[in-house]
Parts: sequence; structure tokens; C-alpha cells
Amino acid sequence: MELCNRCGERGVVRDSAGAGGGFLVCTACGAEQPSANFTAQAFTAAGLPVGAFAPPDRALHRRFLADSQIAQLAAQLGLSPASSAHLKALVFAVTAGAPSSGLWFPVLVSACAVLAARSRRLPLPIAEAASAIARDPHELGAMLSRLRRFLPLPPVPQFDPFLHLRRTLDSFPAMADLDDDAASRVLRHGRFLLRCAVNWSLSAGRRPLPLVAAVAVVALELNGVAVSAEELAGFVFSCPATCRKRRTELLSALVRAARALLPWGEDVNLKNVLLHAPLLLKFMEKRSKNGAFELVRAPEEGGSEVALMADDDGEFEISGEGLKRVYQQGLEAFRAVDPCKEKEKSEKRRKMKGEMNLSLFCDSGDLDSSLDLSLEEILDLDLNLGYDPLPPSFVAGLEARRRRKEKIAMAKERIKGIVKRRESAQNSGVRGKKRQRLEFPEVDSEDCVVELLLLHGVSEEEIEEGYYNRLLDLHVFTPMDS
Repeated sequence: MELCNRCGERGVVRDSAGAGGGFLVCTACGAEQPSANFTAQAFTAAGLPVGAFAPPDRALHRRFLADSQIAQLAAQLGLSPASSAHLKALVFAVTAGAPSSGLWFPVLVSACAVLAARSRRLPLPIAEAASAIARDPHELGAMLSRLRRFLPLPPVPQFDPFLHLRRTLDSFPAMADLDDDAASRVLRHGRFLLRCAVNWSLSAGRRPLPLVAAVAVVALELNGVAVSAEELAGFVFSCPATCRKRRTELLSALVRAARALLPWGEDVNLKNVLLHAPLLLKFMEKRSKNGAFELVRAPEEGGSEVALMADDDGEFEISGEGLKRVYQQGLEAFRAVDPCKEKEKSEKRRKMKGEMNLSLFCDSGDLDSSLDLSLEEILDLDLNLGYDPLPPSFVAGLEARRRRKEKIAMAKERIKGIVKRRESAQNSGVRGKKRQRLEFPEVDSEDCVVELLLLHGVSEEEIEEGYYNRLLDLHVFTPMDS
């Protein structure tokens, strides 16, 4: 066999089947090889010539190569036969049955794969489809926009983060070491955390994949699986730094929720929030289902009473006062234990009078029972968690506006100080006198821009918006009239 002029493999054969007979084709990559002045002759069994093969059909050959690329990408993305057939139909509908072999064709096939998957509610993100062909996700996104304008397609469902979270957790290698109960608990924790994140506007205006990775990391950590944000980021084709940031935002939101809902919330911080998260999630899930609890009294084993909460199903849950008492008892017991003798006194701590086992209340067996609902149905559910914060982007905007107000005030003080010093120097009429140096806090480039805009008469309201480049173009760097 000859060497392929494209991939270098020794797999060049002559395609003698069908209308394409006479072509030299590489069996490894499917590339057509140059074969000048070749006429394939047909002979009978006796060796008598009966004619020549028909000239090769290049259109059929391009179709063969397109089919190969479509089948290879569908297998790489794990598409089902039905989705693969839909992908092929989309590709040939766009190309009018005449696919090309240009550099844009793999991008087209990958974009059609995303459309075929989304139409069947399959969790295929653009980043994964772009990674399969080693192209930039923005290039694939541009192709998707063109396809939606070109093809008469029905409205394509938006990306469903809940389906992708389930796919991520089901295929993540660390999940294979867990039993069925633990794996199911991780999935329930993850789905409820994602619902909380959506309800708290942590996903508003942001890419969904980093948040999915962050939720998966927290759900695994809650169930004792040591995993890093970098591992999940590479698994979902996302940026590790963004995944770490989304994880910190999610944990910060849980801290604020714990401080608003738990009796001992002031003791919760970023370092210990994972210890309180199972009970917090259980409490929020019960609250979202029942809305309110009925306070009753139930005797404890030691004879004292503790407040319990009964939900609509008649199940008893410990109340805020009871949880606070149990927490205080546990905290006092922990402080009283000598670290060197912790192992010896472990049995005594478990048998202390008034101590209560919280494992029943931390078990989230019925957490987020809406596993089969679509994204639209999940978003339509009324999730009353008892904690409804402002969106992080809105809070960040308010903080940035407040910071710019402070910079404007400081810039005005600097300008007033300089003007006052010049006026006093002019009024005194004394020359050669050493000028008094004005002491101001350290300024940065933003302070200089704010001061420059103020000197050019820009209003404070416009500066507070923060669009410095636009204001500089309008008021400072305007072209002079000739």
C-alpha cells in the first residue's frame, strides 16, 4: 500500500465499488489521493475486455466523507441513533445535499449536533461540542446563530442546567465509589442546591457550566467526597477560576441563609458552612414544601420537653428553640472535652444527658423530589426558602456605584484644595515663598480619570455610571474643528 499524502498512513487503496471506482482513497482518513491518467479496465473471467469503469463521481465522494465526519462526531459526543439521524438531516438540509470539505464544515456539523441535542432535551453544551472538533466556542456560537436564522426550526429549548448536572454526576468517576444511596443523596443535594442558586439569582446573566460545576463540587463535599473545582471544571469544559468563584458565591449565599434561618446562624462562616449545610438544606426544603410549621411539645428521653415541629404529613421535626438548645449543649460539651482524651470520652459524649441525635433531621431522604420535571416546570415552582437575597450582580453594581461616589468626593476635595492654594498665593502677592504641600491619600488611575472628567464639566451622575471611555471620548478627546 502507498502512503497517504494527508495523514502519512500506509493505507491507500483503490475504491473499486460503485460509481466512485478508480479513486485512490486512504482507509485511515478517507482523503482522496491524486491519480492522474488512470483508466480502470473491466475484464471477463476469460480475460476479454468488456469496457471501462465510469469516471469517479466527486459529489458522491464528498458525501461519503461528510457521512464519515458526521458519524465520527456523533459517536464522540455520545449521540443516540435517532439524534445522529437528526444531525445528518440538518447538515444536508443546510448544504442542500452537497456537503463541502472546507474548514467550516466541522463547525457546521458540530453546531447541528447542538441543535439536534437541544431539540431532544439532551444536555450537550456548546463548549463540549466545540472541544470535540478543537475549535473555539465563540466560533460555534456564531454558526448556531446563523443556523437559527437560516433553518425554519421550531423554538429550540434553552440549556437545561439540571439535566447537565445529572449527566455530570452520573458520569463523574468519583461517583463510582459510592453506593446507590449515597449517589442518590448527592444528586438530590445537587439539584436542590441548583434550585437555590437559581432562586438566589446566582445564574442570572452568567454561563451555566461554571455554576453546574460549583454545585456538583459542593454536593460531593457534603457527602464526604473530596473533589476540587479544577477536576469538575475540566470535566464540564469550563474555566477553573470561574468555577472556584461560583463555588465561593454559593457557599457565601448558604452562609447568609444560615444566619437568617438557623438559631445559631451567627456562628456559621465559610469555613464551617459545609458542616451546617445538610441541616440547613433540610430545613429549607421542608419550609418550601409546607410553608409553615405547627409547634407542639414532645417529651425527651430524660423527661424534659423540647419543641418539635410537625409538618402536614404528621412527621416531627425539631424546632428552632430545640435546635438552639441542642447546639449549645453540643458546643459546651465540645469545649469541655480534652483533645488528648477525645477518644476515651467519645462514648461519654454520646451519652450525655439531654444530647440529641441530629442524624434523623440531617437525612435528606425526600430532598427535591422533582427529579423528572423539565426546566420550565422547575422554574415555575414556588420555592419559598425563607431567604430571598438581592441578585449578586445588583449588589455588586450598588457597591461599585458607592465606591465611585467616594472617588468623586475625594477628587472634588483635591480640586478644591489646589484651587484654594492658588488663590491664597495670588492674594498674598509674595513671591519666592515656599509653597505648602497638600497631603492627599494615594490615588490610582481611576482617580485621575474621575478628576479629569470633573475638570471638563462632566456631571457626577454620568461619572457614577462608570462608563469612563465613553465619557472621555465625548468630553476630553473630541476632535477639534478644523
